[in-house]
Amino acid sequence: MYVSVALLQQATFNSEFSLPRSPGQSIIEYVERELERRTQYVAEKIKSALAVVHQDNANSECLFFVLPEFFWNVPWSAVASREELLALSDTCFERISECVSHLLDSFPVSTHGHLAVLAGTCATLAEVESTTGTHFEVINYLLAGSNASQNALGKSSLVMWPKRYVSGIDFGNNKKGDSNYWFFELAEGVTIKVKNKSSSLAESNTAAGYRTIFKNDFVERCPISIDLCLDYAVVGNQERENEYTDWNSKLDFLIACGMEFDREKQHLESLQFAFRNDGMGAGMCEAVTVVNGRITNKLPTVRVDNNIHMVHINVA
Repeated sequence: MYVSVALLQQATFNSEFSLPRSPGQSIIEYVERELERRTQYVAEKIKSALAVVHQDNANSECLFFVLPEFFWNVPWSAVASREELLALSDTCFERISECVSHLLDSFPVSTHGHLAVLAGTCATLAEVESTTGTHFEVINYLLAGSNASQNALGKSSLVMWPKRYVSGIDFGNNKKGDSNYWFFELAEGVTIKVKNKSSSLAESNTAAGYRTIFKNDFVERCPISIDLCLDYAVVGNQERENEYTDWNSKLDFLIACGMEFDREKQHLESLQFAFRNDGMGAGMCEAVTVVNGRITNKLPTVRVDNNIHMVHINVA
């Protein structure tokens, strides 16, 4: 079967897409404005990618549209207090699923063909009280969905894949750390203690209802897998296999901000192709073939609408 992949190149490490917070603007108003800007921008880019598929790759069974890590984040320096930090995270939790659903609903399968969106990540923080005091746990998660799938309420079904390990660069200025925690200075006067490993599990909200699993068969006979930055280097091949509906992935997506492909790594034997969308620097997108678990050749991509890298592949 043939599928198309579109990787949107975008710098994200310093939240380059974001506009500054306006004087007197609440943190909630600021975040909502930025999420709306991103949603509108991505919708236009999806239009461009779909036009190429319809014109040049009519035999494609699905377009996978892929965003980088931290795509939805605003600068951490925009927060002025711990209270604003919590409000920022709450707003992201509430609104980003609406943004991704809106993107999918904007391109009905009946008129635009099959579209799957792997919507990059948003890193959020949840305050936790424990016997040793207060710390923050990270939920840095990717939302994904397909315009050909609905949940039990008739809305676009979404699945969530969380990052397991927290990098020392994920939240800006890293002051220090120990075996279990990082200490980040998000803004002047806002320093937080962050657990360096997340306990979040994958989730799906589909026609079958809510489940703690990542439903990864967006295209029949073509299961995918997700690697979120540091997890690619640290998590073993079988460490999280019970979080997928089908572990025999054929396409792997490395969604990152500062993590390159490892040509020496033993990937899953079932993999045929791997894709990287990295927000470090100016952003980097690439596609490679995988044979017997090893990365072999780099695939040429076609640049569309300035910053979309597209490839059309035949998946066995």
